[in-house]
Amino acid sequence: MKFTLLQWHTSTISPVLDGAETRYYDLIWSQEYYHKPDAFWELPKWAGELSYCLDKNRVYHTFRVLRKVESLKCDIAFGSVLDSNKMLYKQLATVNKNVKFIFGGYIDWEYFSELDNVYSVDSIEDCCKMFGWEYHKGVSWTLFKGEKCIPRITLSDGCRHRCKFCTIPNKVNAMPEYYIDVQIEALKDLDFELIYVDDKTFGQCSNYTELNRIKREVDRFNDKFKGFIVQTTATTIPKIDWDKLPVYAIEVGVESYNDEILKEMRKPASVRTIDKAVRVILDAGIKYIPNIIIGLPSETRHTYLSTLNHLLGSDILHANVYSLAVYDDAELSGEIDKKSEHDDDEMTQFKSYNTELKNKIDKAAYELIIECLIKKLK
Repeated sequence: MKFTLLQWHTSTISPVLDGAETRYYDLIWSQEYYHKPDAFWELPKWAGELSYCLDKNRVYHTFRVLRKVESLKCDIAFGSVLDSNKMLYKQLATVNKNVKFIFGGYIDWEYFSELDNVYSVDSIEDCCKMFGWEYHKGVSWTLFKGEKCIPRITLSDGCRHRCKFCTIPNKVNAMPEYYIDVQIEALKDLDFELIYVDDKTFGQCSNYTELNRIKREVDRFNDKFKGFIVQTTATTIPKIDWDKLPVYAIEVGVESYNDEILKEMRKPASVRTIDKAVRVILDAGIKYIPNIIIGLPSETRHTYLSTLNHLLGSDILHANVYSLAVYDDAELSGEIDKKSEHDDDEMTQFKSYNTELKNKIDKAAYELIIECLIKKLK
């Protein structure tokens, strides 16, 4: 049997960005040491994990990037379904009735109910059980050999904070050392200068000092490696001795530079702790990357200007600016009346549960922040 892993090209499923957004993302990816794969924003983690299991079970498989609905020359096809690509996958399964499609993802599977060649699984482990394969926790990037990128590595999962817009489980679990070693080994297939640490709040798990060992291991096969990008909270940053870690940049969950909004969203931060965290980061010679959310319920023109002034007045590498995505599992979901699938889209400022005025304010704030960041980064 022929097995193929599928991924839609970013240009096929991503919304067409306006001129300012395109210019801003181009500026980010033109920064020193930053590399983006040609076909997608980042390497598809699910594909790396499934490929590892298939390799361990000696199952030959291929990977295919799709730009359009077309005929497939395989017996079994795997894919990760999102709201942004589910229509394309439905069309693909309709055209290829002789192919058995195994999908994972976070959608309502009733969408595919009329197709008898589509099956859903909840995890890579469940996928392996379906075929009688032994499950192995790991990752392999052999299908992406030579790809220029910023790969991810995971030391822990979970987060002890309970922000109202977040769906991350509250229990923090350290990854087994063998799994960390497998991730390091997989990096040998890739072309990179930075590694992104996928821990949701870096420093909460005691194994964060593993960065030093990982750096030594990576240096043995990649003499271009510059260090790690991590993400964490403002209150965690002063607790860590950053001078002893090979960290290149820190993403900080600022979200909004307003105490009232941070308190309302139950963020473990305040304007004061954010300012302190920034000083610690810059004093350690590390790059500062604030993460900002547009569309939090109590944001106004005034509060957005406070956040913008923080961005313009700080020494930043760049800022990650997202629109609020309210997922069903988030506490905030119970406080609003979601009516559209776009309410889960972090690239869209217009939300069905907002008033017309609120949507206009959010959209204007997003556009202003992006334009100002373009001028700052040039």
